[in-house]
Amino acid sequence: MKGDKTDVQGRPASLAATAKAVTGYLLWMRDDAGRSRTVPVAVTGRLGPAGHPVYADQDGTVQVEITDDGRHRALTVSPSPIIVAKPLV
Repeated sequence: MKGDKTDVQGRPASLAATAKAVTGYLLWMRDDAGRSRTVPVAVTGRLGPAGHPVYADQDGTVQVEITDDGRHRALTVSPSPIIVAKPLV
């Protein structure tokens, strides 16, 4: 809307505030046997190939780039595809 404040990337300020509050994500992944598991990931301070924040699990084996609207792309090869990424605040 005209007159709304935006951040440096042109996003509405309210979206930018929400994005800053996310400290990590809980990833739901599925293994080859169809079992699901959850993996917590935290922000690394790095940006991925598309310019979005990179999140990683504690030992760095799972790394994922996640957009402000929750779209995700795995950056490491994993036998368990990511099904859903849910923000932790």
